Amino acid sequence: MRLHFLIMNKTLLILILPIFLVSSIVLTDLYTTTQLNSAIESLAYRLKEQARSYEGDGKYIQWAQQPQQNAHAHDLQNFLMSNASGLMLVKRLTNVPHAWDKHKYWLNQCVKSPALVHGAISIYLPNAIRKFNSLVKRQSAIHNQSFDTKVYWSSQVESIDDYQRLITVLLELSDADLQFYLTNTTVADYSFEFNKFLSDKGLLRNKRESAWYSPASNYHSYPGDFLCLAHRVCENDSDWSYRRFLGEALKASEAIESVILSYVE
Repeated sequence: MRLHFLIMNKTLLILILPIFLVSSIVLTDLYTTTQLNSAIESLAYRLKEQARSYEGDGKYIQWAQQPQQNAHAHDLQNFLMSNASGLMLVKRLTNVPHAWDKHKYWLNQCVKSPALVHGAISIYLPNAIRKFNSLVKRQSAIHNQSFDTKVYWSSQVESIDDYQRLITVLLELSDADLQFYLTNTTVADYSFEFNKFLSDKGLLRNKRESAWYSPASNYHSYPGDFLCLAHRVCENDSDWSYRRFLGEALKASEAIESVILSYVE
């Protein structure tokens, strides 16, 4: 009986130990609690800034006075910027010396161990969503306005779906085409052929976007934010192929989407 008890406890320890290890590594290597809260606050702040519209007379219309703006989702670049802001404990990175240094370290940790990313999603994302919702609702109440968080997160899921479609199409390419396209996806040197490919496959959100304007290398928004990130990771680390990066990104996006949907449905 005692032997059976010891075996059961040993088995349980083997199953539980990796969870605690991932949790502690994520906490110490990716974020402090203060940094994580700062990143969430930065994202909420960006939503407010992003949803303003500019008029010719120089006046701004506040975010919640335009109900359709409430559903405006963040692209990957917004999350990367908010993440960097959180690591630096500032709302915005403007005029912050060496602003991206901590973000580069954070990204390197994720590259070395993708398990950190998946651990962070399961450990932190549920509460991060609740905190984000609380922040924007509070901001709305202060200004006697309204914000539908379910509408916002529904639009965020649609945005994630765009990235997933992009990844799925890219994974169908041959190794030679995938390497050629993504190797040439940089701000300074881009592939017209790749941008035309994205347009022909219907992967550009705005039909007016032209391959001439190289949306693939526009790191400020979809799809360039994701494609440029893939380029940075794979060109700086020989252990990562573009196909491996796309596969890991797809798994992470599916895990993120699953958590978000639990707050929408």
